[in-house]
Amino acid sequence: MFCTNCREELEQNAKFCKKCGKNMEAEIQLQASNEKELVEKADNDLTSENNEIIESKIEPVKLDNKSEYKNIFKSASKGKYTKLIAIVLVGLLVLGIGYPAISSSFNSEQIIYLKENEELFSRNLNNDNYRNITKNFYDKDSSYYKNSDYAQSLSGYIKMNDKQDRIVYLDNISEGFIGSLYYRNPKKDEESTRLASNVNTGFKITKNADKIIYMKDFDFTTGGKLYLHNLKDETLIDKDVSNFFRFSKSENEILYTRYNESDDYNNRLDIYIVKADKNAIKEKIDQEVDEIIDYTSDFETIFYTKRDSDTNEVTLYKKVKGNDRVKIASGLSSVPAFSSDGTGYYIRTEMSDVALYDFVEDDMVSIDANIGNIDFAAFKKTETYVDYWGDYRTRVVTDWDAYYQAKDKYDSKLKRDRLRASLRETKITKYDSKLFYFDGKDEKVVTEGFNGYIAADPDNGIIIYDKLTEKSMKKINIKNIYSTWDVENAYYALNQETSSLYISYKGNDEMEFAPDVKNISYIEITPDGKQAYYLSFDKDSYVEEGTLIVHEISHNFVDNGKEIDDDVFGSFMYDSNLGGVLYYKDVKNEKGELYMYSSGKTQRIDYDVRLYESKYISDDGVILYLTDYSEDKQRGTLKLYKGGSSAKIADDVSYYHYMSPTNILYITEYRSKYGNGELWQYKSKKANTKIDDNVSGVLTLKHGRDF
Repeated sequence: MFCTNCREELEQNAKFCKKCGKNMEAEIQLQASNEKELVEKADNDLTSENNEIIESKIEPVKLDNKSEYKNIFKSASKGKYTKLIAIVLVGLLVLGIGYPAISSSFNSEQIIYLKENEELFSRNLNNDNYRNITKNFYDKDSSYYKNSDYAQSLSGYIKMNDKQDRIVYLDNISEGFIGSLYYRNPKKDEESTRLASNVNTGFKITKNADKIIYMKDFDFTTGGKLYLHNLKDETLIDKDVSNFFRFSKSENEILYTRYNESDDYNNRLDIYIVKADKNAIKEKIDQEVDEIIDYTSDFETIFYTKRDSDTNEVTLYKKVKGNDRVKIASGLSSVPAFSSDGTGYYIRTEMSDVALYDFVEDDMVSIDANIGNIDFAAFKKTETYVDYWGDYRTRVVTDWDAYYQAKDKYDSKLKRDRLRASLRETKITKYDSKLFYFDGKDEKVVTEGFNGYIAADPDNGIIIYDKLTEKSMKKINIKNIYSTWDVENAYYALNQETSSLYISYKGNDEMEFAPDVKNISYIEITPDGKQAYYLSFDKDSYVEEGTLIVHEISHNFVDNGKEIDDDVFGSFMYDSNLGGVLYYKDVKNEKGELYMYSSGKTQRIDYDVRLYESKYISDDGVILYLTDYSEDKQRGTLKLYKGGSSAKIADDVSYYHYMSPTNILYITEYRSKYGNGELWQYKSKKANTKIDDNVSGVLTLKHGRDF
């Protein structure tokens, strides 16, 4: 038992706190009264007569236990509508019917949370034991202190091992996200052990948290110092290291890149593999590398590119551990999709310059050649006239009409000459790009006139792309040209029109993809490579709603597509366990109806759902979402969908954190001014229990997918 005021540990049923004098008897009575009300409320909420349930009109979706997180949900409109997305605290699944067994070492009741952006606590929700990890999580002089934005991203500063008996965290975090690195057992009353100081955020740990790699003095332009710590010794691995570093699957090696010393602009990288021990024996894989394309999880094989600084062309290499590098292809412009199995797509581009004058019909050139300089004397003549007294006299007169007419012709000729010179000097660069597929041994041309890829799945060897349709341009008469822009604009307007979309499967002959559909915004290929989903928008108007369509695809077949729904907002999310997509429609004021499409059927989950505040936990088949959301108060009603129906968890929720289908944490009474609120726990049909006040954020152990 603990004092709710000063957190002093007390004897069970103590009437007063021995440290601060808090009346605990009154507190116990109040808590008992609140729990009784909550039990009654929870029972009412979760009965079929009173809770807000939307009954399924189809059979419940059958979910397996395979998890797919490869295709990340993207949204063209998310940046416009998203606010701070709540962090999900996901434990492993609890034992029960329809759920896989969990490791005996996992304790889904152990949580780490931050109070008032200052104190970090570890708490066991079963026995109410909690421990103060640190009292100075953020430096009070930093801009992060009392800032709710950063409290919702604790996973960047705190990491826990798989057994949940060791956490590694930054303390006293100052400007630049720099702090001191500590570790401890969150379940025991022990002092934290300080490992290092001036550590940048973004450190990485092994599964058992017995090795940590981290950066010091990091800057995005110059890199920083990379260190390895084994909880006993700190070892400097290298200097000038970029932000790319990671453990191998075996956790015995580290792959990282450092800025090349001879490159003043830090555009070239050196690749290293180092043993993850205190000896830190390094092997340089290659130097002056442009980009790492892919690698196997054990770092046995690495694919990367090097760029020629003169031609800007790229060469793709393969490096197998213990062997010399092998050149796969050269003269490339880019590598859009390549897999760690050594297959994928790359592009070669040939450029040629064409003078704008080649697109001009100049029927004035011969005429202008005969227009010479104006001889003013040629427009003068001597004439005889009779003066006032009747005498005959002579005088020189100028034919001004003829002169100005000739001058206009000459000036026009000079303008055309200057225009001709500009048209001959100004070049248009024509790009002829070819798409190639490499099968691990040989390359083949997939298509010519390649413009860009819309979607790619390198593991399944699929790419969807469009091509430029170059058309013969009718020459423009020079009389209708006022500047070089007239010719350039006419050329690009004609020759930048793209074709229909095409799809290629492992370099096979291209097939047209959705030839009758225009203005496709986003395509997602399913992980098994058998379907492609996308949104089609009205080409003639700016709208944020489109038609959701799915195509069945294979190596030699693309069907005509099936329209799933219309007025679908922004984007969608596909998941393999779901066997379909989740999406919003009929959106107004950042709220809309939430739908599921699975097994060929469409189901509305709920209405008045807050955009992009929903989470799908694939392993458990659970959707969490907020309805009746107030922008002013930043609160809504939290609901859980599973097995064909929805049930209310709690009202006035600002953030929520998933642990299991029957165990959810959420923050209510959130005060944006102070960046904290009340942390509560929902446990199925039991009463919701208040955990603590003034909670700023909770550590995320496993993420659902935001949508």
